[in-house]
Amino acid sequence: MKKLFLFTTLIFGTLVQVKADKQVILFGDSVGSIYNPAYIQVDVGDTVEFIGNFSDFPLQSLSVPEGASAFFRNSGSEPYQYIITTEGTYSYHNPQIATMVGTIQAASASAVFTPVKTRMSLYPSRTNNYVNVELNSLPNAGQQMFLEVYTFTGKKLYSQIVSENKIQLSLANFQNGIYIVSVRENNNLISSARVVKTE
Repeated sequence: MKKLFLFTTLIFGTLVQVKADKQVILFGDSVGSIYNPAYIQVDVGDTVEFIGNFSDFPLQSLSVPEGASAFFRNSGSEPYQYIITTEGTYSYHNPQIATMVGTIQAASASAVFTPVKTRMSLYPSRTNNYVNVELNSLPNAGQQMFLEVYTFTGKKLYSQIVSENKIQLSLANFQNGIYIVSVRENNNLISSARVVKTE
């Protein structure tokens, strides 16, 4: 009986390790007044570990999906681990430095084993007007694909249905700053990239 229990435990433990992952975000001493990386994509069940000095660089969630816990750390330098429990966009910042912001985009647990078929290339990554978006495929019959633009804090500013592989997206009416351009097929995040709007 003990052998069967140990065998079951080992198999179950292995399955959990395959599904869950850990992403590390650095800030402070080694990278300065930024989060590195400032935008990550994770799956529900993954752990995000923040490493830096929270006394000098406090960490606070700006918004989290409904049902997820807000987070805040303002002392110590021990790594802080946050488990992603809900699909959606998690935005966070340093309340003392307005430009120190980050975003976590979480996919549903069912998307863990969904293969990514569509890839997006975006250029230039820094522009004062247009950005070119190229997709290697279009949605399957009965599916809809959307091109969306988000602020770095996760607010959706623009959305359009994708009907061709090459799109020229105008950022002329956007304020200077960092934006996330994403492609979704129905409710599944397919690909995303960061673009900087300048003068």
